Amino acid sequence: MPFDFKKEYKEFYLPPAKPVIVIVPKANYIAVRGKGDPNDESGAYQQAIGVLYAVAYTLKMSYKTDHRIKGFYDYVVPPLEGFWWQEGIEGIDYRDKSTFCWISVIRLPDFITQADFDWAVENASKKKKIDCSSAEFLTIDEGLCVQIMHVGPYDKEPASVALMDKFLAENGYENDITATRPDFVQFIIDQCSGAGEIAVKKMMGDYCIYCDGVLFGLICDNNFYLKVTEPGRAILKEVILRPPYDGAKDYFFISDVDDRDYLTALVEATIPALPRPKAKKNPM
Repeated sequence: MPFDFKKEYKEFYLPPAKPVIVIVPKANYIAVRGKGDPNDESGAYQQAIGVLYAVAYTLKMSYKTDHRIKGFYDYVVPPLEGFWWQEGIEGIDYRDKSTFCWISVIRLPDFITQADFDWAVENASKKKKIDCSSAEFLTIDEGLCVQIMHVGPYDKEPASVALMDKFLAENGYENDITATRPDFVQFIIDQCSGAGEIAVKKMMGDYCIYCDGVLFGLICDNNFYLKVTEPGRAILKEVILRPPYDGAKDYFFISDVDDRDYLTALVEATIPALPRPKAKKNPM
């Protein structure tokens, strides 16, 4: 019998109608990013769903091809999941879905490797006659979460969210859905990853962002700020100087965060112009 994620992991895929605490383990996903109204039948979201399922079923049916996946066993393709946010807005404004940013994902079995994924993207593109290059192999570690089964239209979700917020407060938990969303932070990490090893450190609800140990920017209120350097200025699409928070010095405000090659080039240009971290002294 095929392995069914919904049955084996009911705590994640079939939660109760009241808030509960779960620890979501680190896992790999097929992911497609985008922006726009999910209800637009010809929009980016519907196209992304097509890409996700094309790659997912290419992997599932791989045993019928010449491609052999080590450790493969039959499984049911897991349900569609997603991360949603709106830039510059606290919470969600359901009245304007055109401003939704999203990362839509389908979980992968642990035996799927990056090489298997790359094979599936290439073959799905050929066989399905659609461009699947927007799909990426994404690792997500959500950790401690509160969840609830929402029943009803999406526009009524705020009532379910309010129940979760109340549950957190009553049970001594701190909500980390602050003005800077963790999913946006992960998005920026991924977008800059071509420049080197990207890491972040939380700072009063916002984040310092590093490349190979060098602090090069800040993520504040779901916005990305880059340290001011002349090499960075030379390749900016537009120069916007503003402080990321009250009392801070000016940084470059990066308005276009969707272009991964652009962000990688900016970070690569900025890092050499910044001072390297000083080595800590080790007294004998």
